[in-house]
Amino acid sequence: MKKKQLMVFPFAGGNANYYKNYFDDIKQFFDVLCIEARGHGSRSRGGLLYEFTEYSNDCFSQVYSKIYADEIVLFGHSMGGYTTFDIALKMVMFLPEIKTNLFISGINPPQVIINN
Repeated sequence: MKKKQLMVFPFAGGNANYYKNYFDDIKQFFDVLCIEARGHGSRSRGGLLYEFTEYSNDCFSQVYSKIYADEIVLFGHSMGGYTTFDIALKMVMFLPEIKTNLFISGINPPQVIINN
């Protein structure tokens, strides 16, 4: 069975270590890669990114350089969920031939408007 790629986007301030315990349970089905933005985790020496567009573009460049499968799965939690949604939009625009599955937790769907 051919494995799918699973790309995980942590919450704000998070890094790959938060998901490490889950990777062992699913590695028989997925090749798992945790995308870490500049300034976090293994990329902590790069300096933080403060603008969402810059942050998302940095994450997308990592995704783009690491895709080898014709189908990928994106998962993001909280801030990672917002990032994942933006990455999925970029996938449709720039890599429409790659089937992209999207799973998001810890945020409202983009069509929900919250009035405070």
